[in-house]
Amino acid sequence: MRTNPGLARRLLTWYALIVIALLVVLGFIINEQTSRVLLDELTDSLVEEALTVKYALQGSPDVQADTVALGDQIGSRITVIAVDGTVLADSVRDPVTMENHAARPEVVAALTGSVGVDSRLSETVGISFRYVAIPEVGGLVYRMSVPLTDVEGSLSRLRFAIVGSGLFVVLLGVGAVWLTAQRISRPLVEMTRAVVSIADGDLGTRMPDANLAESTQLARAVDQMADELERRIVEAGKASNLRDRVLSTLDEAVLVIGRNGVIAYANQPARGLFGDLGDVSGLTPPALRDAVDAALASSARHDVDFARGRPKTEFSVTVIPIEGEMVVAVVRDVTESKRVEAMRRDFVADASHELKTPVAAISAGTETILRAIEDGDQDAVVRFAGQVDRTAARLARLVSDLLDLSRLESEPPEVELLSIEHLVAEEVRLATPEAEQRSIALTMHTDPVTVAVNRRELGLAVRNLLANALRFTESNGSVSVEVGMDGEWAVVVVTDTGLGIPIRDLPRIFERFYRVDLARSRATGGTGLGLAIVKHVVDRHGGSVDVESELGRGSKFTIRLPRP
Repeated sequence: MRTNPGLARRLLTWYALIVIALLVVLGFIINEQTSRVLLDELTDSLVEEALTVKYALQGSPDVQADTVALGDQIGSRITVIAVDGTVLADSVRDPVTMENHAARPEVVAALTGSVGVDSRLSETVGISFRYVAIPEVGGLVYRMSVPLTDVEGSLSRLRFAIVGSGLFVVLLGVGAVWLTAQRISRPLVEMTRAVVSIADGDLGTRMPDANLAESTQLARAVDQMADELERRIVEAGKASNLRDRVLSTLDEAVLVIGRNGVIAYANQPARGLFGDLGDVSGLTPPALRDAVDAALASSARHDVDFARGRPKTEFSVTVIPIEGEMVVAVVRDVTESKRVEAMRRDFVADASHELKTPVAAISAGTETILRAIEDGDQDAVVRFAGQVDRTAARLARLVSDLLDLSRLESEPPEVELLSIEHLVAEEVRLATPEAEQRSIALTMHTDPVTVAVNRRELGLAVRNLLANALRFTESNGSVSVEVGMDGEWAVVVVTDTGLGIPIRDLPRIFERFYRVDLARSRATGGTGLGLAIVKHVVDRHGGSVDVESELGRGSKFTIRLPRP
């Protein structure tokens, strides 16, 4: 892992770079200025020597010999050149072997009346020389030259002195900067440790005293930040706990999912439904993961339904994006609501169908009676009037049963302590005339039993069981009623020797408008709501109703109600 340099190291590095850069620039300037000064002084010296040589050699009978002798005395090379560039004498070489110097820069300048100066590599001896030629006098140009090695040596010594002094200055400055940086950075290091401790969760840590005004202000600001952070953490913890308590009371499962797919929050129902998941990869079914991905990608709400488990449980999911950074998925169990909705649709359809049939029969019978009256057919009038009356009575029973169901679903029961054997006995007494008319033996055996019930509703339930038993029992059959106790339960049992119920139909007989034998049920005047009413009454009182039946042998219905 790459670490950033500290303050002391940064100061030392920048100081060294700046000082070295300044020393390089300063050395370059000193070198240039010194080189120029030395060359200028050398040029002035050579000009003076050239003037001396000119006076010394004027009128010499042997110019070459005197030039050599004079060059040995002054230590400089002397060259005497004619105006046409011919070398007449040279203190170093034989002038006969030397080429024409008319094109030499210093000679060209001297021939024009000015002092010629040039520095170049000598083609003769192969080293750099400084050449100075004075203006032509008496048809001759006098040129002096010395090698630049002396100048270079002086410059080298100067450069060495500059570098040595610079290194000394750098080392001295580094030491001073190091001590200063240590003094400045020490409180910063201590403050950094305190900040790291605060970042690790120790909000009680306080910043050390600093030796600088800026550091003191920083320490105070960090202390204030730590206090504020601690306060906000406490508040956030309280808010988080409150959120958890609120969301955990919901029946819906709530998931908060980040853009990276990590599940940031799941309430208790969500953990119970999906388990402890770290990210969306474990969510099932895949349609739920797809809805989450789609909501994150499009920043739009997505809804999806899915089912899982045996028996099948149906869920509806709403995935809502929040500022494009996360989504909230709300999962609702809609099994019961869908079941209720399906029952409502079926009930409306069945009720409409059941009401349509007798209304149509009454309408048709009425039209027939009117036509018979016009034709004077009194027998037909009597016959169809009786049919209309029976149909109207069936319609009235159907409407009455629908009203009973509606009341049972909308009004809470008002209970009272009753000896239910008397209530059951009254219902048996009311059903006796029908049983006698159809030659059905109706018997009853009761024991005293007290239960907290609604008198009207329990009587309605027993009345429907008796009517159902008598309706499906043939003549010379029997129906018996028993009232007693079974542990903590009060029990009402209605047994008949009627047609019985097929096993495949037993789970559905308490549904509204469900009939085992549709044709026979309508022929006997049944509405298909009696057993549904019984089921509603018993459920409202915290009890249960069971049925045992054998096809062709009869049925046994048992109501159990909790005793107070």
